[in-house]
Amino acid sequence: MLILDHRFYTPDNFKTVWDVLRVKYIRQGRYIGSTKWTDSPNTINVIGVRSNPEIAFNDQSTFNDDMLLIYENTSTGGVRLYSLPCTMDPKARKKSIAHLLKGIYASYRVRPHRWILGRDALCQDVNKVNIARTDIKGNVIKRETDFFGINIHDSGGYRNSSLGCTILASNDDYKYKFRPLILRLKQPVITYLVTDLEDINQVLSSIVEFSPINAEGLDIIKKI
Repeated sequence: MLILDHRFYTPDNFKTVWDVLRVKYIRQGRYIGSTKWTDSPNTINVIGVRSNPEIAFNDQSTFNDDMLLIYENTSTGGVRLYSLPCTMDPKARKKSIAHLLKGIYASYRVRPHRWILGRDALCQDVNKVNIARTDIKGNVIKRETDFFGINIHDSGGYRNSSLGCTILASNDDYKYKFRPLILRLKQPVITYLVTDLEDINQVLSSIVEFSPINAEGLDIIKKI
């Protein structure tokens, strides 16, 4: 399991990463909606960190090697940080499979995934996101901006299976951390910052001293 190492990854550093990358992605046109940081009680700020290239598949030897980082503003004015192993890449190599592109999207709200009771998720109901579609060889055939149902949810009992959604690796993480967290939110619109190791490296190297991040996982993360 991966958890945050608070010696390196403080709430202030989390917010700095958000603010710097938000500006970068807005300048690049990689944004949808109002993507400002929120400090209100019972809200979250969500970052998905992809360890693979933007166009990649989870059909190889490494599985669930991405990370969902969540900053919670609690009802009492405190802060909780979560690090949840996940996969952000599709598994199936089939024509027109979706890849969620790097950017920042004020596009999500809480509701059941596929409207199945008990499978509460962060669902792309509020606004559009940017995706690329690939062919069976992994070549990009087109890029689109629209509503695609690119959600953040549990595995549904399938190992490493995704059609472009962000899928939590651990059922226990979903049951005991993620679902209770999102059910206590008072937040009509949730923003998802989708980034990668290269961009995280660039920001953190300017604010903290740490070893370079690599595909084995963030240096700010420790294994237990």
